[in-house]
Amino acid sequence: MPNLNQVNLIGHLGHDPSQKEVGNNKVTEFSLATSEKWTDKTGEVKTKTEWHKIVIWGKLGDVAKKYLHKGDPVFISGKITYDEYEKDGKKQYFTKIVGLGLQLLSSKAKSDSPDNSAPPPEDDLPF
Repeated sequence: MPNLNQVNLIGHLGHDPSQKEVGNNKVTEFSLATSEKWTDKTGEVKTKTEWHKIVIWGKLGDVAKKYLHKGDPVFISGKITYDEYEKDGKKQYFTKIVGLGLQLLSSKAKSDSPDNSAPPPEDDLPF
C-alpha cells in the first residue's frame, strides 16, 4: 500500500508573508488560521481556530509573497512535516505545512494574479 502525506487547508493569513534566502533558494513563511463553527447543546455558537505554520519554497513562494496579505483567504495544499530544535537543553518540537500548491481565493488577489488571463477582445472572436 502506498504512503500518503497530504493536507488541504482553506483559511486566512495571520500576517503578511515573510521571505528569506536559504542557500540558493528562497523560503516564504506565514501563519494560516482555519476555523470551524458549531452550535452547542445550549444553542450558543462556538468557534475554534487552529493556527498553522506554512512554508513555501521557490517560485511558488514568490507568488505568495507578491499576492498574499494579512487576512486574505487562500487554499493551500501540501504536506505535514515535523521539526525540532533545542532550547535551554530541552528538545522542542513543532509542526509545519510545506505548501506545494496554493490558490488565491479573494477576488482582488485573483484580479491581480498573473495567472488570471483576460478574455480576448471582441474583434478577435471567431464568429
